[in-house]
Amino acid sequence: RFSSVDLNQLVRDLVALLSETFPRTVSFNLALKDGLPPLHADQNQLQQVILNLCVNARDAMNAGGTISLTTSIVSGDSLPPGRVDPRRNYARLQVRDTGSGMTPEVRQRIFEPFFTTKQENHGTGLGLAVVYGIVTSHQGSIEVDSTVGVGSTFDILLPLAADVALPAPAVATMGDFAGGTESLLVVDDEDALRLMLTTALTRKGYQITPAASGLEAIELIADMAKHFDLAVLDMNMPGANGLKVLKAIRLCRPQLKVLVVSGYVTADVRTSFEALGQRDIMQKPYALADIGQRIRSLLDVAP
Repeated sequence: RFSSVDLNQLVRDLVALLSETFPRTVSFNLALKDGLPPLHADQNQLQQVILNLCVNARDAMNAGGTISLTTSIVSGDSLPPGRVDPRRNYARLQVRDTGSGMTPEVRQRIFEPFFTTKQENHGTGLGLAVVYGIVTSHQGSIEVDSTVGVGSTFDILLPLAADVALPAPAVATMGDFAGGTESLLVVDDEDALRLMLTTALTRKGYQITPAASGLEAIELIADMAKHFDLAVLDMNMPGANGLKVLKAIRLCRPQLKVLVVSGYVTADVRTSFEALGQRDIMQKPYALADIGQRIRSLLDVAP
């Protein structure tokens, strides 16, 4: 859903969320260009780009450090030939960390699907491949500069909205939904999305138990000393996918309400879910307000 997007406001809102969940040894520094023109973009997808880059920066700074986010305006004709359309103007977003940096060999491969330097069971390695796909689908460009022991800088160019009549940029309403006090299980192997959702729902008063994998979720579900009113369940995870977790839920907690979230659900998978009585499925990427409203509506339905 492309619309007019205020990039600076999106950055401010996401950093406010992440500041609550990142270690205190990690600080943020913002240098945002005043009067930055709007982008014609998918706000949910740009949210995913910023989240992934910030989580990767955090993971590169085990001893702490600083994540700097900078926005500016550049003209296409001032950039090296072939990177972008020289006839257009671009918003530049730079995400810089003071972390461990990357070797040239790693730097050349980081946008490949399933390539990861993280330990086993710490994500699928899809984060930066997704970031690359989103930026290129916006007719933009992403490059990375990194030095071992110094840190990394991701340099993103996104075309500004064309000079046509567009609605005023919507302020990024990251959490415009009703809250509650119920206990929720949030299952997602992507650190960025799990952190964002956990923080946003905690702000709204919910009691959140996060799970970083399907196997961890199954362990929590099997522990009957823990109470859950609803589970938000990612579909594609290593080890035990969403379908396996849902089967465990139906076995151990048949009355537990479940909202499945997935980037892509095939007809066969949807049929498998429906055979287990699961019809509440939401598409990724999602807006926080949309998933918050969906969670509230499910909780408000009598068992």
